[in-house]
Amino acid sequence: MMFYPKLEAIALFLDQYLEVTRFPADQHGIYRSGKDPIRRIGLAIEPWAGIGQWASEQELDALFLHRPWKIKLATFPSEIGILAYHLSFDLMLTFGFNPPLATQLGMHNPIPFAFRDTIPYGMFGDIPTVSLHSFVSTLTNTFAIPPETHQLHAEKIQRIAIVGAMNDQLIREAAAQGVQLYITGQFRQPARKAVQETGMAVAVIGHATGEQWGIRALGTLLQERWPDLGCIITQPNQTHFSRFTSN
Repeated sequence: MMFYPKLEAIALFLDQYLEVTRFPADQHGIYRSGKDPIRRIGLAIEPWAGIGQWASEQELDALFLHRPWKIKLATFPSEIGILAYHLSFDLMLTFGFNPPLATQLGMHNPIPFAFRDTIPYGMFGDIPTVSLHSFVSTLTNTFAIPPETHQLHAEKIQRIAIVGAMNDQLIREAAAQGVQLYITGQFRQPARKAVQETGMAVAVIGHATGEQWGIRALGTLLQERWPDLGCIITQPNQTHFSRFTSN
């Protein structure tokens, strides 16, 4: 027997997983109500001109958006509910404290790092000892695009950091913790001197690439919770990843 969640149940699950109470003023939860139950949900970073037509063609019951603000609700099918999560998604499913990404990269027991107002914006931990260039290949396979790299001088690495921020202090703190490779979304110029002085290797994935990884991870999380739920992941004009129920 198939079991499908209500929109409110999905919102409650994501509220808890993404720990939205840390960002009370930020967008999270139900952006617009719709029909229940939810058999098929579309997952996207942001809306595009043809999203309403696409949602109808895919027979969606709900839509998740990371950045919902440009969606034209007047022309979007009224029966399709919308969920939206912004900062909490970035923190838990891109380059913040992200246990699924730690697991995929082989990081053992990730340690919260890069605190701001008691909130960790990153993590570090040990991986099985591997050549640095081999691990860069792992990043390429994980994110489906080669990272921009800096200072790949070390032969082997054992400790990495994944951080959604980059500055002089964070690079030096990571180096003091024995981190050999700093993985982030964007190279920040104020950190350059610290990178050079500490010899820190850096892999820059790209913010948009990290978001797409997060959307795929979100689809996995939702289907682990509700195996019958169909998750369709897309960008304008290109479906990257789809999972459908048998219905």
